[in-house]
Parts: sequence; C-alpha cells; structure tokens
Amino acid sequence: MVAAVVPLVLAIGSIFIATSIAAIVSQACPLADAYSEMILLMGMAVIIDYHLFIVSRFRHEWKAGRPKLEAIAVASDTTGRAVFYAGVTVMLSLIGLMTTKDTIFFSLDL
Repeated sequence: MVAAVVPLVLAIGSIFIATSIAAIVSQACPLADAYSEMILLMGMAVIIDYHLFIVSRFRHEWKAGRPKLEAIAVASDTTGRAVFYAGVTVMLSLIGLMTTKDTIFFSLDL
C-alpha cells in the first residue's frame, strides 16, 4: 500500500510546486496555453515510471535473497543512479529547447 501511495503523493506535490512556479513566472513572461497540461503529464509520467523502476529493482534483489536493507541499498545504488542521470538528461533537453529561441518551446520550458 505504501509503495502505491508514495509515487502519487510525490507526483501531486511536484505538480503543485511546478504549477505554482509556472504561475509566478507567467506574471513576468507569457507562457503557452498548454504549460499546465505539460506539467501534469511530465510529473505523473516521470515520478510513477521512475518509482516503479526502483521498486522492481528492489523486489528483484529481495527475491534474490538479499536482506531488506541490503536490497534497498543495491536498488538505490544502481537504479537510483540511472534515474538521476535520466532526470539530468530531461533537464538538459529542456534547456536545449530554450536555446532555440522559438516562442513555443521557450514558453513550454519556463
């Protein structure tokens, strides 16, 4: 039950924070009409996908016979690193879109 609730709470929290930041930024520069949908889709997809990735790795290690804390450590070390680099890649791609100076991409990135 906890494994199902944690990604939803994280997703809702991150979506709320991102939408709040976008609302503040929109006071200074105009944003595309679809920015709220983009925040919602990215937040839900990334949080839930990466959470399931880590949980499945933990279960694999636990079923392989590792103690619970060791399985958490191995899952965090291997999968956590992959999730971190994937997140950095997403951030870099969004920064790349901002450098295009296209108003659609620029307004979606902010």
